[in-house]
Parts: sequence; structure tokens; C-alpha cells
Amino acid sequence: IKVTLTKKSVFILIGLLAVQYSLAQSIRKHGLSRQLNFSTDNDFFLLTDRYYTFGMDIEYNSLITSQSKLYHFFKCNPDTSKMIMNYHYGNKIFTPTNITTNQTKFMDRPYAGWNFIRLGITLFPRDEIGHDFGIETGLLGKLSGLGQFQQWWHDQIHIYSVNGWASQIESEVVVNFYYNFYRSWQITKGIDLVSISKVIGGTGMNKLGEEINFRLFKFNPINNSSFFNSRISWNKKPDTDQEAFFFLGFGGEYVASNIFIEGTLFRNNESVFTVNPKRWLYTNRLGFTYSHQTLTYSLVWYQLSKEVEQGEKHRYLSLNMSVRF
Repeated sequence: IKVTLTKKSVFILIGLLAVQYSLAQSIRKHGLSRQLNFSTDNDFFLLTDRYYTFGMDIEYNSLITSQSKLYHFFKCNPDTSKMIMNYHYGNKIFTPTNITTNQTKFMDRPYAGWNFIRLGITLFPRDEIGHDFGIETGLLGKLSGLGQFQQWWHDQIHIYSVNGWASQIESEVVVNFYYNFYRSWQITKGIDLVSISKVIGGTGMNKLGEEINFRLFKFNPINNSSFFNSRISWNKKPDTDQEAFFFLGFGGEYVASNIFIEGTLFRNNESVFTVNPKRWLYTNRLGFTYSHQTLTYSLVWYQLSKEVEQGEKHRYLSLNMSVRF
């Protein structure tokens, strides 16, 4: 068998070997204590284009050493605790069902664009318990640039125009605080139950929520699982343990306010078109995650109950990938 290597293939091979060597050196120096996460949400995969129709998130996670002042501030036990610093950028686009009209009387909800950054800490004091809290701030409305982006993108791919962004939620700088409490219970060797209790408060969203998830097949404890992006570690030895599990989740939320539907909390910045949100929302999700030493892949299907009285249920897909180094 004769094999011919071109200059291009040689450069690619050298590049792959260099990456592999660099990763091996990184593991020997500080384990896999850092992580990059990439995800995108879109309902176009399910042949719709409405409501929460697009989102993109990039997150960097880094383990906090037991010698840091922050670690001691939370009085963590170095033998049992894991603390992770999270840096997050994301954006989201919300549209009505009818995106070809510019008349609000034919819209079931307003347009909204949200461009934000988030800084947070996730603390696992024990294998089965976690606390996740932080602050997010960002730009809403025309300042976010997402209305212009969606119109430009539809023009580039030569599909129907989006004509109603002139009536989007007014521009505003939004600040939200959030806290999530995680808890898991082992049911059998291949099944566990994970609860997520949520609270969000601020100038953009104010809501309380509870979610129950079942994980099935092969998974790690939640303090070392791709389910919560917590698989990063100081361990310098190769980790051959893999995760491959399905998960099924059911959630409910009480929404006190939602700026993306009813507009600002401040009277001096009212939007052209708003509607009242439904106060009780329900979410179902079904997903699969595969994770090995350095990489994680997951696919999640979401179903949301009606967010507004004149609206409908909604579905979208989320694609996720993480790399540890």
C-alpha cells in the first residue's frame, strides 16, 4: 500500500501532535483544572422560528486553589470541597410567532435581544451538594445589537425577512443576581435523582423555580460531572473514567417579572409593545451526554409551556461541547 503525504497533511499532522504534546504538558503541570464550554440553542432545528429562537453561550471555568483567600472566605474543607470560578458570555433572541409583520396587533409577544456577561462561583462542599451563585449584567433592546444581527443573518442565508424589530423591548442595562442549589440522591447503581432549586432577582428577571432530573446509565457524582460542568480537577494522572448518560428533567417556575415580555420595571423607559407574562411556567427536557477525560458532548431537547396567554408551547434544541485543559 502506497501512502502519499502532501505538505498540507504534514502540517496538519504536526499541528495535531503539537496540540497533544501541549495538552500532556498542561496535565502534568496543573491537571485539567480549566475548561471552555460552547453551546448554542435554536428552534430552527425543529422547524420553528419563534419565542426563544436563538442563543449562544461561551463559558470559562477554573478551579480555585485551597490556598486562595476566596476559598478560606467560604470556609471550605480542602479534603472534601471543590470551588469553581465561572466567566460567562451569552446572548439570546426572542421573537413573536409572526415575524413577517411589523404591526404589533398581529404579534403574540414582543421582540427582545439580550447580550450579557456573568460572573459566578460554584461550590461543592460534598459529593452530592452544590451551590451556584453570581451576578449577570448586559444590554437589552437595540443596544444589544441582536435585532440587527438577526435581520442581517436572514438576508445572508436568503430566507424570509424579519420585519418587527422596530417594536422591540426598549434599550436598558440589566443587572440580575442568581442562586442555584443542587442536591443528588442515588436510587440504584445506574439511576439517580438531581434537584435544582433556583432564585433570580434583579432589574431583568424575578422568579423562583424547582427542577427534578433523573440521570440514567453511567455518571459521576455531581461535584465531578459534566452535568454541572464540574469535571475539572487538579489530578495529574490520566482519568480513564467516562460518562455516558441520558437525563430527563421536569421543572416549574413562578415568574414575578420578565423584562423580555412585559418590559422594564421603571416607568420612564416603557416599551412600544408589551404583554403580560404567565406567572407559572413548566419545562421538560430530555438529553444525552458523553464525556471522557478532556471532552464533553451533549444534546438536549427542551419543551416550554406557554409564556404568554395568546402564545403556544415551544420546543428547541441545545448543542453543547466542553474541552478541559
